[in-house]
Amino acid sequence: MSDIMKNGENTNGKLPVANILVAGITGTGKSTLLNAVFGEEVAKTGTGKPVTEHMDEYQNPDVPIHIWDTVGLELDSEKTERSINDIRNTIAAKANSQNHFDCIHAIWYCINSGSYRYQGAELDFIKQLHAIGVPFIIVLTQCTDLPAKINLFEDEIRKINAEKGMNDIEIVQVCAKDFETRLGTIPAFGLEDLVDVTLKKMPEFLKTGFIAAQKVSKEQKRKECENQIIPFVNEALTGKWFNVPIANIFKTKKELHNMMAAIVTMYNNVLEKNEIDQIIEETQPTVGDFWNSFIN
Repeated sequence: MSDIMKNGENTNGKLPVANILVAGITGTGKSTLLNAVFGEEVAKTGTGKPVTEHMDEYQNPDVPIHIWDTVGLELDSEKTERSINDIRNTIAAKANSQNHFDCIHAIWYCINSGSYRYQGAELDFIKQLHAIGVPFIIVLTQCTDLPAKINLFEDEIRKINAEKGMNDIEIVQVCAKDFETRLGTIPAFGLEDLVDVTLKKMPEFLKTGFIAAQKVSKEQKRKECENQIIPFVNEALTGKWFNVPIANIFKTKKELHNMMAAIVTMYNNVLEKNEIDQIIEETQPTVGDFWNSFIN
């Protein structure tokens, strides 16, 4: 990782990196889910770097997300117990790390909604992962069956979780991409819900990075951009940057530059300093005229 992002921290305008573990047995649509939420440039199948025999990691240096993906997890073989122990121990070690940026910050456990099975080895594995104390979300994937049937399955999961002391596990129903049927297309849904639920569970200092990395909730990106813009505009409209010594012009330009850089980063774009300066130079007269007319 470059010097710009040291241990996941925002050291030079870069956003903090959130670590998301995506688990689930083979065939639950993990790769489809990751591609839908973060884009193929982050989670292309086959581009992960092996961390252990049972886990791969995915990261694009230009996108503030770090994906940990369980590999080849099955629940009906002798290999399963070794896989589960390996995955659990890796997550537990990170959970105990003194570096908050090195921890796993959320777990998405994927279950194929059409399996209608929540018991045995899978339930035991979920209990072990949940006990580590990482924010935990069950993602019911490939939700293309009748809503009533999927809702009954979700209710069953919630009931079992309550019995096992896991009431805090959120459940989100997702269809990660449009699904073609003989009677028509079922549009993708549930991705924004997953983003919103994850944000609620995520530490505050990581939220801006996660919002920037995800590609499904324009509303979250817009809100974060407003958080950057509003303080700048308020200072301008209250006259803080008018009728001040000429030296403050340079500070004002720096503040404007920082705001523009933050907005660009929120949409995972990278502009050089001279490119941002050019945008500011081209737009400043119009912005200045607007502010002056508004104040006067």
